[in-house]
Amino acid sequence: MKLIPSPIQITDETGFSEDLDIFNRAPFGESLYQLINNTPGEMVIALDAPWGSGKSTFIRMWIGLLHKKNMQHIYFDAFKNDYKSDPFLAISSEIYELIEEQEGSDSERLNQFLEKSKSACLVMARAGVRMGLRALTAGIIDDTTFEDSGAEEESSAFADSFISDRLAKSKSEKKSIEDFKICLNAIAKEGNGEGNGRLVFIIDELDRCRPNYALEVLEIIKHFYSVDSITFVLVTNRRQLEKSIECEYGYGIEASEYLQKFVSIWTTLPRTIDDGKSIPGKYIVDCLKRMEFRLGNIEQDPIYTDLEELASGYQLSFRNLERVLTNFAIVYNSFDGGLSGNDAQVAFYISIVKVKFPKVYDKLAKNNISYMSLKEETRLDVLQPNFYWSRQTEIYSDIETHQLRAILRFNMFDNIGNQNSFASTHPKFDMRNVKMEKTSIGDICERIDLFRV
Repeated sequence: MKLIPSPIQITDETGFSEDLDIFNRAPFGESLYQLINNTPGEMVIALDAPWGSGKSTFIRMWIGLLHKKNMQHIYFDAFKNDYKSDPFLAISSEIYELIEEQEGSDSERLNQFLEKSKSACLVMARAGVRMGLRALTAGIIDDTTFEDSGAEEESSAFADSFISDRLAKSKSEKKSIEDFKICLNAIAKEGNGEGNGRLVFIIDELDRCRPNYALEVLEIIKHFYSVDSITFVLVTNRRQLEKSIECEYGYGIEASEYLQKFVSIWTTLPRTIDDGKSIPGKYIVDCLKRMEFRLGNIEQDPIYTDLEELASGYQLSFRNLERVLTNFAIVYNSFDGGLSGNDAQVAFYISIVKVKFPKVYDKLAKNNISYMSLKEETRLDVLQPNFYWSRQTEIYSDIETHQLRAILRFNMFDNIGNQNSFASTHPKFDMRNVKMEKTSIGDICERIDLFRV
């Protein structure tokens, strides 16, 4: 069994292929494309979903759809570019590369865009100037330096000169921005086919950027790139982006309202699948296949049903599910012949506890928690009673109504004597349903901790 799922291979031509689009998001992708294609004018769409929920994978498939529709598009990973100080140059360079790819390095349109970008960039540079002496001199000189020195008049004259110069440049700066936008709009309209003269600019991972960089990207889009023929698609986690706003401007700001200045439409990934299966369940099966785990009829296996129920109940992200499966693979591979049955069920559960409840896991690894506390703190009641175990309670009132809970309860007895005592007081109960044959809870924790992820 592989320790991590093999990467999903998606190219610009792949699109929503049947074997990769396990959540059937192709209809949503088509609707998003049609919305953009049929809506004239500038627009910013934000795709909102939590971290590790498959946003980037969806976007990579959607790019394939745009490719098939012959719609111009650019993909920009904001997180990979947030080490740069100027998002204007980073975004402009993507458009420059698109033109160069389409028309070559000697293109007249390319040279025109370069010249207009230079002028707009100068406007950006001037906008960064602050009139205060402290800012102008990086704090070496501030306003108090000249107190009682007779230099106040010089300082005032400097300020007057600065203001006059700024007013004189204001008109030319406005024209530079307008010329840049006209040039940008013309470039976007060069699209052919079903693209309808539109450029789709996708900005991914915006929520993972430095807060100031993320907000600068939004400001740049608003003031320099808002033209009729460009639609921006921001791929982000709204709550994290709001935290970036609060980090920059203070917690008194209405972050949600602030974002409305930049985003025209919010959307999110569909949460349901037509075949009735859960999204976590589909992802678990897909990951186990890519990890080359013995599957068989996995969806009928108690191991799978437990994992699906817990993943849904705990609302585990795809990223956290991958970490859970890696923890399990470490335990599974460390045994000759792997694990099965009750041992595997418990190993999966403990792998979840390690990721979702790290403090509880520490107590479990140190044998410093009772079963009832474990049940409460990890909310094991999310596991629904099943028929066989519910029937057992008709015979023995102290039996759990779910197999995993019953296995954990039995194997967390203080010692073998207590287990034997349980067996003697439950003579009709098949102990094979709860015994761990190959390992123990403590052994599983030890193996996870030896090879941490």
